[in-house]
Amino acid sequence: MLDLETYFTEENGLLFLHALTCSSMNFHNSQSIENLKRSLSLIEQYFNDYRQVDAKLSMSFLSRRPFSMMWSDIRRKKEILVTFKELYEERILKGNLAFANKIAPKLNSVNYAEEYFNTQTHERLNLSGIINTYVGKLHEITNNSSLIFLLKNGILSTGLIRHLFPDLYQNYLDDVIESVDKPSLHYSFDTNSLQPISLISYTDALSPPWFLDPNNSMGAYLISPEEKEAYQEGKTLVQDFDNSYGEAILEMRHIKNISEDVLAEMGITPEEGVGGVGDFLTGFNRPLTDDANKLLSLLNNDFIFNVYASKVRKFIQ
Repeated sequence: MLDLETYFTEENGLLFLHALTCSSMNFHNSQSIENLKRSLSLIEQYFNDYRQVDAKLSMSFLSRRPFSMMWSDIRRKKEILVTFKELYEERILKGNLAFANKIAPKLNSVNYAEEYFNTQTHERLNLSGIINTYVGKLHEITNNSSLIFLLKNGILSTGLIRHLFPDLYQNYLDDVIESVDKPSLHYSFDTNSLQPISLISYTDALSPPWFLDPNNSMGAYLISPEEKEAYQEGKTLVQDFDNSYGEAILEMRHIKNISEDVLAEMGITPEEGVGGVGDFLTGFNRPLTDDANKLLSLLNNDFIFNVYASKVRKFIQ
């Protein structure tokens, strides 16, 4: 029988959250022109339907604190000698064949986008110049409606970036794993030169994912240029640097569609006339205050352990 105390550890929780983040991202290959067209069309659809195109779009659970900083805390606290990469290879890549066979090969085809604005006027930047600059690689789709729409609205997708610069995401899985142990580079896009640029990063490659603004994405943190410079010079403690973002670590998204297991843990049953999955915290079938109080009560306990430990027991007894 599985020893739950050994199974539910901080390092395993971090491994799970990292793997869940990777598997929750949207993927679409963009090597061929037809695949590129489809990936651009999907980004346009996300924008029109949700007004959101970044990597957070499809995630139910989201780390609001960099994986690299959480790992640093766990490793120091528990005096773990192995690296995050070694644990990941042992417990995720070798221990979870579904992830290794279905998710890992697709991670270099992540499909999200960043939106660029004029810092003075806050209007969307027109990035249409990319078409002329890279006409040699885009000549077959210069009239593609999705490409024109996205660039005109300052939306640059990873699918387009990979098509123009195919080497960038070639080893993305290795980068997002290794950078948890040792952050190195973050890629951004220079809207003047219309080229990717590499920047020194103090966090892992998912915090935030490449080309996303740190102030508007998962693993975000708020830090001034002065604080960043001081940190680089060794004048600021990591703890101070980390706390500049805030206390939130995990964000629960799509919360109205919270599962029946969690609803049951709060004493909410999806019986007729009572409501259930799809109406939590909407005020549709119950007062908002009732749902909020039950959620706060649940969060006072270790609800992840209570709900998922009970599910694990079903399969190991």
